[in-house]
Amino acid sequence: MTTIPIYGQARRGARRTGGFLVVTALLALAVIYAVTQQAPRVSVRPGPVVDLAAHATASFPDRGGSWLATTVRADRLTLWGRLAARPGGETRVVDAAPGAADESMRESQTTSTLLASMLTRRAAVGARGAQIVACAPDSPAWRAGLRPGDVIVRVDGRLVQRPADLDVPAAGAVRLLVAPGVRGREGVTSLAPAREAELALPADDSLARAAGVRLASPRVAAFTLPGVQGPSAGLMMTLAHLDALTPGRLNGGRVIAGTGSVGLSGQVGAVSEVGLKMRGASRARAQVFFVPAPQYRQAAQAASGRVTIVPVSTVQDAVVWLCAHGGVSTACPSAP
Repeated sequence: MTTIPIYGQARRGARRTGGFLVVTALLALAVIYAVTQQAPRVSVRPGPVVDLAAHATASFPDRGGSWLATTVRADRLTLWGRLAARPGGETRVVDAAPGAADESMRESQTTSTLLASMLTRRAAVGARGAQIVACAPDSPAWRAGLRPGDVIVRVDGRLVQRPADLDVPAAGAVRLLVAPGVRGREGVTSLAPAREAELALPADDSLARAAGVRLASPRVAAFTLPGVQGPSAGLMMTLAHLDALTPGRLNGGRVIAGTGSVGLSGQVGAVSEVGLKMRGASRARAQVFFVPAPQYRQAAQAASGRVTIVPVSTVQDAVVWLCAHGGVSTACPSAP
């Protein structure tokens, strides 16, 4: 018979207990990590449908009907939530969108207001940007073709929020993105596209002074949309601005919803989750839903109720459709 000393048994038991505790601790840490750490995935579903008139920073005319911006709600998933998620129906699990969504919303605000002012040939009402109010003859800005009324939107690729953004040192070549000033009578028109201008500037502690311009903020007429990010409200904000800037009732008294980004030349760009936004518009009893033309099928597959889906490639397409279907406004191409 072999006798095992009691102290040997105790040592083996301690080792087994220690190993068990280590494994348990590692599993606990793994669970904590899975529950708390963010994975690059989100669950998305229809979000709030926003009545733009109720969120305007300036007085918005009450002429009947509504302009609705559609959204999706995105909830970040932990790794644990990602494993447990059971998408279906109105919920999808997708990769988190990269990039600065806040900046794209700010740029969309700028673009929509400037675009509306250019389309109607009304004074600029941009929410952002720096508008030239004076330009010295034979200055670098003048030689580059800039004139009073033009709005500087970007400097070397950076979005301009206010005139103070140009109160920075300057020397050498500077590239500007400029929205052309609005001159002439009211009435929707074809757009002079935004353009880039390159200025050769002398050394100065102020870019604006070196360029030979005096700047002011365009009058603010933006929409406050808490929690709404990204560029997809651009089309609807532009149409709402157009309606506010011109007499008449562009929406014809109907509930108009839609989605789509906009550019300074009036083009309407594709956006994400069109189907979910269409479902939100249907629940809000929208009568018309504008959608970027390449994404018409996505909207049609998700539609329910009596809603007319209208594919558009430009803001002008949407205006023409509205005017042909009951819209009465000086924004209409045939208006006197």
